[in-house]
Amino acid sequence: MERPYTNDKLFSELNARLVTMTGQRITEEELFDPAKQGSRYCAGHAVVEPDRVHFRYVHDGKLVEDTEYQDAEDFLYTYCAGYAIGWSFDQIDETLQWEAYSDAAQALTQEKLESAHPGWGERRRLELVKARERAAALDAEFGAEEDDVPLAPISEEVETFFLEEADAHLWDDEKEAVFQFTETHLSVLQSVKLGWDGAESGSTCFDEHEPLTNDALSEIGRRFQLSDEMAQARVYAELVWAINHFFATVEIEPGTYEIDSATADAIRAAMAGYEAISCDGDIGLDAEGNIELTTESIIVLKKTRWGWARNALDDYGAWPGPAIDPKRPYGDYSYWQIEMAEMLGWEMEKDGEGYFRTTAEQDEELQRIHFRQLSAVIAILRFGRCQG
Repeated sequence: MERPYTNDKLFSELNARLVTMTGQRITEEELFDPAKQGSRYCAGHAVVEPDRVHFRYVHDGKLVEDTEYQDAEDFLYTYCAGYAIGWSFDQIDETLQWEAYSDAAQALTQEKLESAHPGWGERRRLELVKARERAAALDAEFGAEEDDVPLAPISEEVETFFLEEADAHLWDDEKEAVFQFTETHLSVLQSVKLGWDGAESGSTCFDEHEPLTNDALSEIGRRFQLSDEMAQARVYAELVWAINHFFATVEIEPGTYEIDSATADAIRAAMAGYEAISCDGDIGLDAEGNIELTTESIIVLKKTRWGWARNALDDYGAWPGPAIDPKRPYGDYSYWQIEMAEMLGWEMEKDGEGYFRTTAEQDEELQRIHFRQLSAVIAILRFGRCQG
């Protein structure tokens, strides 16, 4: 293989840092040969040169990033710390899957970063605090923007839990196994305000402004009779388990479900801006503004997993909360159409390399089902019958 880099020392340093941060060593071929990298639909290719790292990222066959970094440390910081996305190195079908894969990978990467660079997490937290303080000072001097998101009124201890500890708590299988879904969980889920995360492919999430009220923890405390703020925070995070239990066991029939005009308008506002959406029917609303819930939406949402989304808190101090992953909404693939088609039991053709592919007609219908996700979640939460 022709080596697209010239600095052995820099490559060794890059690999050494990968070992420190991830516990994995990769070969030159795995790192530099595009044919050996990535999942079926995503691949990263780093070219290390004496004074730079040239990184190209291909998503669904399209080049979406072509960036130069000053050195290996700058490159690794951006991908492992700056965005705190984590890397997952797994051997799948003898191909190295090199991508930011899961919350578990994020947590592992951040633990290794903290071990290798003590104080990294605290420095990052202080940088966020300082950024918010500067923003608040500017607002005080010049006035806040009308569309500023109100900050979640939480303590630093709760913020640390939400940003750094909630993922590990929610990924604890033993804790989830003994979780008890109650009538109080059901009443909270039926009253939660939902929104739409427009990143990547888009997905349903708890509203970042007022998921329950602007002081969601106080509302959790009132509903669950909890006075301790950290206990309230844990119960709020555990709504991830509650909503997954709900959708896994819910019973509801397809049909028309009546909603108020404010909810219909909120759905329209959340889904505005997509070229593929041309009418209310595309987002699951009928002519009267009620929700048309389909069999396909029920099947898909009963198999869809919710996770913990903290970006709103991390970026600008708004509420984190349960959400469907906007990049991989229906499982492990960014090309999610394959997984949704599998959920629905659709037949798919194989391409020349033996991979399942959906047709253009199937993709159009799958996209239509996806854009109805928010209205379908609202209907199922409000009108579904859930087993305890």
